Amino acid sequence: MQRSGTLRSLTKSLRTYLPVLSQSSGFATSPWDAEFADVKKLVDDGGATIVDVRNPGELATDGKIPKAVNLPLAEIPEALRLSEEAFRARYGFPRPGDHEPMVLHCKAGIRAAKAAGLLAQAGFSNMRVYKGSFGDWVEKGGPVEKK
Repeated sequence: MQRSGTLRSLTKSLRTYLPVLSQSSGFATSPWDAEFADVKKLVDDGGATIVDVRNPGELATDGKIPKAVNLPLAEIPEALRLSEEAFRARYGFPRPGDHEPMVLHCKAGIRAAKAAGLLAQAGFSNMRVYKGSFGDWVEKGGPVEKK
């Protein structure tokens, strides 16, 4: 079976940028993945921005991990070009700094990995991907906020 060009491109991008993900802060104990327990601790204690890259309609329908902020994958390139003030006005939270710890998630982990590649290309260096993402969160009984 032959991989699509998009998958090859993503794989190449991840191989290029994964090594730059920070391990120096003590936050990134794994070079890439975050597990349920890691995210649950962040929900309970703070220490990182939990970024949900799903579309707003998914959050409205399915709910979200408590304390997570929404930055849809499709909007990341444009969002990173916004000033701090414009970013906050549009998304309702401060634009994360390039070295601030973040955990990215989506529904199943694929979009979160793509978001990590985009953010790494833009110079962000302290992020992890919740590989099980929202599906794993719900399956393991994590609390869900619904508006």
